[in-house]
Amino acid sequence: MRCENCGKNEANFIYRSSINGRTEEHHLCQACAEKLGYTRNFFDQRPSLMDSLFGNSGFFDSMPSLMGRMLESPFDDFFDTMPAIGAGPVREVPVEKKENLMSDEKQSRFSYLRQMNALKLAQKKAIHEQDFERAAQLRDEIRELEEAHKEAKANFLAAQDKECVLEQEAVAVFTPTEIAKFKREAFSTFSNGKRKYQQAAAYILMLNTGLRTGELLGLLNSDIDLQKRVLRLERGVKEVWRRDGLQAEPGRDVKVGKLKSATSKRTIPLNDTAIAMIQDLRKEAYFGENTPLVPDEHGNFTRPVNFRKRYYRILAAAGIEKKGLHSLRHTFASSLVNGIKQEDGTIKSLTPRQVAVLLGHSTSQITELYYVKKDTSRLHGITDGFNL
Repeated sequence: MRCENCGKNEANFIYRSSINGRTEEHHLCQACAEKLGYTRNFFDQRPSLMDSLFGNSGFFDSMPSLMGRMLESPFDDFFDTMPAIGAGPVREVPVEKKENLMSDEKQSRFSYLRQMNALKLAQKKAIHEQDFERAAQLRDEIRELEEAHKEAKANFLAAQDKECVLEQEAVAVFTPTEIAKFKREAFSTFSNGKRKYQQAAAYILMLNTGLRTGELLGLLNSDIDLQKRVLRLERGVKEVWRRDGLQAEPGRDVKVGKLKSATSKRTIPLNDTAIAMIQDLRKEAYFGENTPLVPDEHGNFTRPVNFRKRYYRILAAAGIEKKGLHSLRHTFASSLVNGIKQEDGTIKSLTPRQVAVLLGHSTSQITELYYVKKDTSRLHGITDGFNL
């Protein structure tokens, strides 16, 4: 069998992983296994044969051999521990603690690399089998894993008063022209006046609040107070693989649970556009105060995969370059930090710390590094008059 990654060498390395209840098996050559990080720290961590059979409880280390115990005198232990006559006081010898083979940071990174490589191989296999829906789901899972890893690392460094030295990556945002094209297509209608896309207002609501997909789909009508112009985030929605005990089954179910982090539970102010979009969604489908703001046809929580598919159809029809749903959140953050020009010509903006609170980030560093696309056009000519 050939290596799944390079397709040239003979596969002599088999890697099995279970992600969200779905078991994946990959066949790699030695070179690709090392390149993708599957063999990293493997020999430092592999348990012995007895440990793998009986656990690492030290059962065999602490138990003397049966024959040795039979030949020993029952008083050996007693006399061994008794101090010799005339000897000084017994001095306790400190026992050195064995350090972990890897630090918590290395273990976290190793776990991240294994998950990431497994997802990328699964995505490559899905594309090869022309299962593009599965490939798109894996792509989104890869992006979510990358974002979670970046946020966890930034939090880890911030807790130690260390600076994150990661370089700012390219942030995908919508331009004003693309926003206008997106809105025009999202609210377009057929010849009979019926809208082409369901829940179109939900995407514009995300653009004006910076909500994550799971946060938006987890909103109940009772979480929104239009008089006070705020909404409260209490829960999130995600899809998980179906399971029967320990056995994974085909298909995914919608799971409603806790938000991503403690800072994700927050209150978000609503602007005029956000309020108009909420009213539009309720006009389209309303099943009661204790039902989702963005419901399916039965009044239940909308499946994230269906919500995502509809978004990509709008992008394609509008002729906009493909961007992830998270780009709506990035656009919201970038617009607030860079500033929005008002009718009187002034520019209204917020500090990164203020935007971080709105987005539910623990530090403003995460917001600046991974969410804000800096607008440097306003710096043109700023050094005029500073001739040295």
